[in-house]
Amino acid sequence: MHIFLYTIQPTHVHYHTVLYSYDLHTLQNRFYLHNNAIASLQTTMPILLDHIMHTSIDTIAFPDDGAAKRFGAMFRAGEDGGERVAGGEIEGEVGVGGDAYAQTHTHTSKLNKHYDIITCGKTRNTTQRSVHIQQGSAQDKHILIVDDLVQTGSTLYECACVLRAQGAKSVSVFVAHAVFPHEGWRRFVRHGDSANSVFDKFYVTNSIPTVTDMLPRGDVYEVLELQHKIIQDLDGYSV
Repeated sequence: MHIFLYTIQPTHVHYHTVLYSYDLHTLQNRFYLHNNAIASLQTTMPILLDHIMHTSIDTIAFPDDGAAKRFGAMFRAGEDGGERVAGGEIEGEVGVGGDAYAQTHTHTSKLNKHYDIITCGKTRNTTQRSVHIQQGSAQDKHILIVDDLVQTGSTLYECACVLRAQGAKSVSVFVAHAVFPHEGWRRFVRHGDSANSVFDKFYVTNSIPTVTDMLPRGDVYEVLELQHKIIQDLDGYSV
C-alpha cells in the first residue's frame, strides 16, 4: 500500500518521485514501483568499509550463498590492484514504465585492505538445521559476518559458533537493518542468554531508529550513522 502511494504522487514535468532504499531485502520488490516513481537502490556497505578499515578484521563471512552473491564483490579488490565498486549489482534505479534499470549509479573507490572470504551454508534434515562452512578457513582469523538484516539472529549466532569452533580469533557481525521483533536484541547483550559471548561486536546502522535507539551503549552493539551516506547519495543524484 505504501509503495502504491508513491506511484500516484504528482510529479514535476522533468522529475519523478524517487524512493531511496538501502540494502533492500527482497530485490524484486523494486518492480512494484511504476508510473511516476523510481526506486534508487543504494547500499550501506561503504559505511561499513570505512569503519572497519583500521580494525583487526581480516576476513568477511557470509551466512549463506545469497549474501555472498549479493555483497561478496564489495570486499574483493579488482584486477587493477585495488578498485572495487561499492554497491555492485544492487545499485541502480527502476520504475517509470517498468524498466529494469532506468539509470545506474556506481561508486568506485579504493579497497585499501585485503579481506579473505568465507561462505557458510545451511544443511537441513527432517528434524534439525545446521550451519557449516562451505568455502574458506576461519583458523586464526578476525571475522566479520555480513548480512542485510537481522530478526531473531539465530542464523548469525549459529554461523558465529561454527566459525569459533573452527579456530576464529574473533567474530563480529554487521547487518544493515536491525529489525529485532519483540526486543530480540536483548539475547546478544553482555548480560543476555548463552548467545552473549559469541560476538565481539554487533554493528548495525540506524535505519530503524525505533530499535537502535533502545540498544545499550558501551555493550556489544555499535550503531553506524546512515545520515551522511543519505546526504551524499542525494547530493550525487541526477535524473
